[in-house]
Amino acid sequence: MGHETSTPSRMVELDALRGIAAVAVLGYHFTTRYQEQIGHVGGMPADLSVGRYGVHLFFLISGFVIFMTLERTRTVADFAVSRFSRLFPGYWAALSLTSLVVLVAGLPMQRLPMPAW
Repeated sequence: MGHETSTPSRMVELDALRGIAAVAVLGYHFTTRYQEQIGHVGGMPADLSVGRYGVHLFFLISGFVIFMTLERTRTVADFAVSRFSRLFPGYWAALSLTSLVVLVAGLPMQRLPMPAW
């Protein structure tokens, strides 16, 4: 069995830490934050309020990784095009999917008017 190798510019440990941070934020929103805004019948069995710090960790690591990306980029335009083409398609897809799900199955107070979208 061979070893899987990653590119030298990719730090798998940082990717894993960013993933853990993102999951912590999700846990916070589904336990603590959702409970504050909507409420649960009987409450949630866990309170993951520490997950709010996942945002800080995620952006700290992302800022570090962006500087590593800048070292490999020749021009500001190349960097901007690369970031835009990598981030915005997923952003618009997630925004559209979330809006559709909330429109179909969300609570009335969660729905946004079309101009707000």
